[in-house]
Formats: sequence, C-alpha cells, structure tokens
Amino acid sequence: MEPNTELTRQVETVPARAQGLQIVDEASCVRGSELLLTIKGLRAKIEETFGPIVAKAHATWKEALAQRKKHDEPLDEAERTVKGQLAAYHDAQERIRRAEEQRLRDEAALQEAAEAEAAGETERAAEILETGPTVAVVVPSSTPQVAGISYREMWGAEVVDMKALCEHVVRTGQTNLVEPNMVALNGLARSLKDTMRIPGVRAVKQRSVAAGRR
Repeated sequence: MEPNTELTRQVETVPARAQGLQIVDEASCVRGSELLLTIKGLRAKIEETFGPIVAKAHATWKEALAQRKKHDEPLDEAERTVKGQLAAYHDAQERIRRAEEQRLRDEAALQEAAEAEAAGETERAAEILETGPTVAVVVPSSTPQVAGISYREMWGAEVVDMKALCEHVVRTGQTNLVEPNMVALNGLARSLKDTMRIPGVRAVKQRSVAAGRR
C-alpha cells in the first residue's frame, strides 16, 4: 500500500509540538487541549486508513494459527499419552530397583555385621546394622536407554494451607514467597477510594485526561 503522505506529514509534526508545549496558564492549557484533540483526530484517521489492513492480516494470522493447531493437536495428545505411560513405567521400575537395592544393602549389612561379631567387634557390628554396609550397593536401572529419550525429576510446590503459609511469611519475613492479589486490591481501591484501610496498602489516585473527537 502506498503511504498516505498527507497523513504522515501531519503526524510527524505532532511530537515536536508536544515537546515544545509548556502548560502554565489558561491560554497554554487551551493550546494543549486543542493539540490533544488533534492527536485524537489523527489517530482516528490512522485507524480508518490502516484498520482494515490490520484486520485482514489478523484474520489471516488467526486462520494460520487455527490450521497449525488443527494439525498439531492430535500429535500433542499422542505425545502426552506416550510420555505419561513412559513416566509411569519408569517410576514403577525405579520402585522395584530401589526395593531390590535396599534388600541387597540389608543382606550386605547383615553379612558384614556377622563377620564383625565373629571377630569380636560387637560395637562395629551394631554400627553396621544401624548405618548400613561399608560397601556400595547399586542396582542399575532396568528402563531401556533409547537415544534422544531422557527421564528427569521435576519438582513443584502446591499451596495446601494459605493461612499457614502467610503465618510462615510473617514469622520469617520471607515476603518473596507470596505476591499481592492486585486485581482484588485495585478493585477495593476503586470502590473504597481514600477510605480503604488495609495494613501495608494505600490507595493511589492518578488523574487521567480523556479526549473525544470534535
């Protein structure tokens, strides 16, 4: 599309006019208001000129996203299914491996303790039974190793008692563990204005200026 040279010219003059404006009296206040209305009108012209182009491009973009989603969703579902089954299998094999490892550790500890006891080292035998054998016992994972596939532990947190968490924050000062609910707080500020009384929070008033089309 060819650029709208007249619109471009008008737009390019506005920043300098705004920068040179000093609103200090009634006359300059009127000039500022007039400039604001000019800006509002130019933005309306920009929307009239480029709005349809943007809308058409946006519609094309949305269609492309929809087509990509249509083709990817079955693969995403299949991937989640396979990953879930692989993770479940790996966890089951890990439980078996750890149980077998513990059984072998117990056997090794009993063997070492018996040998220490036979040698008259009663205290050492008791220590072995309490802490485990001195030899390392490792049972390898039985999950097949496939190139390009890896298994990782991912940990996350779940808040199960908000009150207990807040009490912990107050007690320890770890305020980084929580974030204020700004949606709720802003809603209270809008409704209560300067009568809002919440410890640690204050209502903040900001002045906005609106401009309509002439």
